Amino acid sequence: MALAIPASTWARRTFGAAADDLGQAVPAALDRAHQLARAAHDIAAMTNLRTYGTTLWAKQYDELFAAISALGEARMAQLQGYALVVFGRHAFFPLRYTDRVDVPVTRARLPQPVSPQRAQLYGAHAPSVADPQPPLPGWDDPVPADRPRPLPELGADIQLITIAYACNPEAGLLRVEWGEADHVGDGALRWGHHEPLPLPSAEPELARRLRVVGAAERTARFGHGHQPDIGLDVRAAHLRELGVPPDTEHTPDQPTTQDNGRQH
Repeated sequence: MALAIPASTWARRTFGAAADDLGQAVPAALDRAHQLARAAHDIAAMTNLRTYGTTLWAKQYDELFAAISALGEARMAQLQGYALVVFGRHAFFPLRYTDRVDVPVTRARLPQPVSPQRAQLYGAHAPSVADPQPPLPGWDDPVPADRPRPLPELGADIQLITIAYACNPEAGLLRVEWGEADHVGDGALRWGHHEPLPLPSAEPELARRLRVVGAAERTARFGHGHQPDIGLDVRAAHLRELGVPPDTEHTPDQPTTQDNGRQH
């Protein structure tokens, strides 16, 4: 369970009475997506992160819809390659931007090259964020570009909320923030208001690991003369036998973007 932190003034103004529940549902959904991705990685006994990344990318949309639709009327807007959950007048776009806890959300970027659909999504539906550094005296204000046409799957009145999160298969969900972000080109995002969301407790995931791995290995009892393995080692069996240390860094064949290289 996540800590029960009251919703902020911005969240209440943006989401109304659902703000508190949404603030709990979003990180819980992403944590669930991570757990499913990690389970797929373990079951396949993968030595790289392709299965984890692909599963996480797909399940983040499904789990967000499942969690948010439980709060009230929600719908899925089917775009090319993925579907966004729409709740009220807001569409929620999840973006895994790093696998490290020390990278601030302000460094989040869209995978490059930015697809036409993603550029249209941000251009038409993301809130306009003011430049934090206004033009110097004597310089003309830049002429704003025409906004793209709204995506018909969303509708003209839907505003985009970006959910940027950090996650990796070993540590799980590290950081989640939501807020208003504008795409300023080449994948760069300019943030307006954004704020962190409380993370779910890691204890249920640890318990799940102990149950799943322990049941699979069927270790001996203490009465048989030696201490059983409690199953915390997530390496494949043949790697443990060779003494290969756990892989905690990027492998060469890992996708080059945190969004699993998908460009929709």
